[in-house]
Amino acid sequence: VGSDLLKARLVAIMTTTIERLNKESKEIDAIRMKVEAFDMKNAELLQRSGQGATQFTQRRWQELTEAVQEKAITAELLRRTKLFFAFLQRNFVFGALIDCALATLISIGKIGAADRFVFARAIEDAVDLVLMRSRAESELAE
Repeated sequence: VGSDLLKARLVAIMTTTIERLNKESKEIDAIRMKVEAFDMKNAELLQRSGQGATQFTQRRWQELTEAVQEKAITAELLRRTKLFFAFLQRNFVFGALIDCALATLISIGKIGAADRFVFARAIEDAVDLVLMRSRAESELAE
């Protein structure tokens, strides 16, 4: 339960950060589109203003585009990292803990080796039921 609380806390922080980065990316993209529309509308004036104005405009568009891409790439990297750690926990940590618990039950004679799959499934289902709400909430936030 302690590891799940830690995981839930980390998932919440990562989800909040991903949402913030996506929001910032969309805001910067909206600014970029407004700047591009303004510059396109005033293209003739920019050309008459000389090379410096064109270079300034190009640099401004490039900075805004890079900012949007930076936020989007960072958010996607965090999303993939979150999914990777969920995969690791589910397939390696959680499975290993269930196997250890079942091995202990087998070694003390409470269950037979043939019952291992049934008990493993029952434990997984019980834990999923208990943790369903927190997992569903974290998936909805994605």
